[in-house]
Amino acid sequence: MTIPATTLIVIGALVLIILLWHLFEFTWDNRQFKRRENGSFAKNLHTTGALRIFKQETELTPVDVRPSEQFHKVHLPGAVNAPFENGKLDTKGIAELDRSKPILLYCEGGYRSRRALPAILEDGFTEVYHINRGIKMWRFFGGASETPDPSTTPDAS
Repeated sequence: MTIPATTLIVIGALVLIILLWHLFEFTWDNRQFKRRENGSFAKNLHTTGALRIFKQETELTPVDVRPSEQFHKVHLPGAVNAPFENGKLDTKGIAELDRSKPILLYCEGGYRSRRALPAILEDGFTEVYHINRGIKMWRFFGGASETPDPSTTPDAS
């Protein structure tokens, strides 16, 4: 049985796209997730590492940068919402947090929270853990989540 040339071309193109994405992500991560001169750091965690940190670190606060509508559907236990939209971080939800305490930064799939990381660091947070693939993988690996009481959501009547 022979594989048609068009199938091989499509498979080759997909492999190339995947490799290029991983190279891009690797380069981006190396710039973002590191210890900084002032002692602060941002660390990108695989979901299992994030689950471990979440259980061990008692002073850790999850920070969800998804839009409020998504946050109010489901989020990590104890999470606060700081939506990152159109390149801007809404800091109202994190205004009261102690910047010297660790946070666990996440979004739906990891892209938005990566983009929000510079703003989070600029806002003064010194210990930032990031869930690499966001709440989707968090829930896939059995991480706890909560749905708020409907009477407390902004859309409640």
